[in-house]
Amino acid sequence: MSFPSNFLWGGSISAAQIEDGWNEGGKSPVSVDYCTAGSTTVRREIWYLDKDGKRASKLWEPVDELPEGATYQLFDDLHYTNHVAADFYHHYKEDIALMAEMGYTTFNTSISWARIYPEGIKGGVNQEGVEFYRDMFKECRKYGMDPVITLYKYDEPVSLNIQHGGWRNRAMIDEFVAFARVCFSEYKDLVNKWMTFNEINIIMPRSDTPKDMAQRNLLYMHNQLVAAAKATIVAHEIDPNIKVGAMICGNMNYPLTPDPKDALAVYTNFQNFFAYSADTMIRGAYPSFAPRIWKEFDIDLHISEEDKAVLKVGKADFLGFSYY
Repeated sequence: MSFPSNFLWGGSISAAQIEDGWNEGGKSPVSVDYCTAGSTTVRREIWYLDKDGKRASKLWEPVDELPEGATYQLFDDLHYTNHVAADFYHHYKEDIALMAEMGYTTFNTSISWARIYPEGIKGGVNQEGVEFYRDMFKECRKYGMDPVITLYKYDEPVSLNIQHGGWRNRAMIDEFVAFARVCFSEYKDLVNKWMTFNEINIIMPRSDTPKDMAQRNLLYMHNQLVAAAKATIVAHEIDPNIKVGAMICGNMNYPLTPDPKDALAVYTNFQNFFAYSADTMIRGAYPSFAPRIWKEFDIDLHISEEDKAVLKVGKADFLGFSYY
């Protein structure tokens, strides 16, 4: 047995993890630019000024939201690893050449939203950022790599969180779709395989999640699911051959014992963490068990008929998942 000739072998990185150039080329900051290094005993933290102007920090999380009245702030005595990272921004050509030596036939990374729309729609497109990624994708094609590109990996511009207050605001949907439209239009001759949100289910609440946090995260997810569907519709309008996929975090669990109750608990967890978002993106509607989750966390998402129609038309073309 052998893999088919068109099987894609490659590796995956993300803009926020490796790029550097955090304040170059017209790019604006993302939240991880205010994040210090972690260690084997300490998790990474975002630093800011609280509402009283005092230095403070909180653990980094995919939900980018500071306490009320707080502002992002850099401090001279702290080390921000993402300011240099792997310096891919300045060395992408030699890095891609090294990937080619490894036999890669694909390369997955994300596009920094803050490099394309530094201040969101109101600030306009940053052409220097557009050209950076165009050159990168050309370099991939030079070595025969068929890139698979992610639009969002927890790194919306800080400016948008200041403007809109994060993904609880539906204005973020329009901002994301505008960003996606630029990417699909500018790179349609270089990239035809896209993913909208990386591990969109990573913020899915669990049974022990505080109710207010669970409600916030479910609202965030709903707006992101609608944004992903709208972006997929735009991609197909630009070029019907573009494939846009879902990307789900695939943590796996196994029953502790042969007891059917343990098996049922594992299946319920699979529904909650994986299938809730995967079904919505692939089948085009929330699954039948979704109301159980909404009832558990006492939330009404106020899903409009327009949202339902968008989810149905904007179904993902393929299912991508990470496996831990």
